[in-house]
Amino acid sequence: MTIKRTTVVALLSGVLLGAAVTLLYIAHTRALFTDKTNTDLKALRASYVTASHDTASNKVIDESRGVVVDCQNRARFENLLSRLRTLSESERTELDATFPTCAPYQVTLKKFHLARLEHIIEQYQAVLTYRQYFLKTDTSESNIVTVMSTYLEKERIRANLMSAQVQLQRDIIDVLHGKKIESGKSVDVLAQEGSTLNGKFIALQSEIEQIQKQLGDLLGS
Repeated sequence: MTIKRTTVVALLSGVLLGAAVTLLYIAHTRALFTDKTNTDLKALRASYVTASHDTASNKVIDESRGVVVDCQNRARFENLLSRLRTLSESERTELDATFPTCAPYQVTLKKFHLARLEHIIEQYQAVLTYRQYFLKTDTSESNIVTVMSTYLEKERIRANLMSAQVQLQRDIIDVLHGKKIESGKSVDVLAQEGSTLNGKFIALQSEIEQIQKQLGDLLGS
């Protein structure tokens, strides 16, 4: 059977048209996907900036209310803590009773912020990985994730220092009140450890500020 030339041309035209439509569809889908992931990444960057500022300041935010609860009389606790050497017996008893609920609050709030920040980074990495896999884009934006993760790690270190500070306060209170502590350290030794701890906080803050600046440069903020 002989196929007419016009039939061959028609068939080829149909194939080419189908291929063109497919390519246009793929290009359109790719453009939509690119726009969607760009929007997602932009939103996550904004969320990260806000969350990192909240983490640095350890502020109370709407999401933390009801989840991380402070003790009932923070001002009273802070006042007792500032007068350790002159407390009456009843005040010492009051401080001992309120310490377990009041002292760890800032550490608990910091851990809430860290979990929030980590979740945003995980979302950012997931979108970025998905985007790079399908679009075969460069991995330059991975630098942002690296700096984000570095900042998160520094804030984790700060949380650990805050926990150490709470334990140090507990030990100093116990020693001043005539109790024996496991380490057997004196008040003078504990005070020196407190000074060393403050030095670590200061050094860490400097490192955190450098990372924040680096991230700000990367994000253009």
